[in-house]
Amino acid sequence: LGMLTDSLRSVSNALCPAGGPDGWSAWWVDEGHPHRKAGQKMLAFYNRYVLQNDATTGTALAPVTLAFVQGARFAVSRERILKRPRAYYEALLERVSHSRNPLEGFFLEAMWHDVFHPERVQAAAPLCEYMPLPKSLAAMSHSEMFEDSAQRLTAKNMVSGHFDPRQLSDAYNPGVTEETTEETTAAPSETEVTTHAPSETDESTTDASSEATTEEPETTQ
Repeated sequence: LGMLTDSLRSVSNALCPAGGPDGWSAWWVDEGHPHRKAGQKMLAFYNRYVLQNDATTGTALAPVTLAFVQGARFAVSRERILKRPRAYYEALLERVSHSRNPLEGFFLEAMWHDVFHPERVQAAAPLCEYMPLPKSLAAMSHSEMFEDSAQRLTAKNMVSGHFDPRQLSDAYNPGVTEETTEETTAAPSETEVTTHAPSETDESTTDASSEATTEEPETTQ
């Protein structure tokens, strides 16, 4: 489930929403997602293998906001890749070579910007401001968050006309009725942590952004 429009006004000032806390979606949570289930391991991996500061799981690690493109979809130049030595990439490859669907692969999805931008790692940036947490962490589901965000964006006139959240399958099966789609998509699919697009990117890259928090629900810009 996502939102599809070509008329959304930019609400990003790079890593964080330009509107501050109100620029995020409502808090949402996917209890089964690796970014949430393995939070401390993810931070330790980021520090040790991406930043290379030898942090371990037992070390007190500072929180970080990570901006990334969902599904690791981006382009990068040869020059940008060569900012790191070959041994750096070999170490990352070794970490994801022990199983068919390694946990570290989900970690790297949120860290590619820092892999290719050693001079501008996101750990050096201030943390974003977030909306207050809901009471008892009673966050929305992933699909409820998209429904709520579509309503909020429409109400704030941030899109040209009304738009609705849509199933990705709608783009490939335009003739399928809404009732049929509901019947054939009852089982939820694996989701990614939330994303928003930064305005500042390398000339040869197209990175998008997302908070990569893991011990609390997530928000989306």
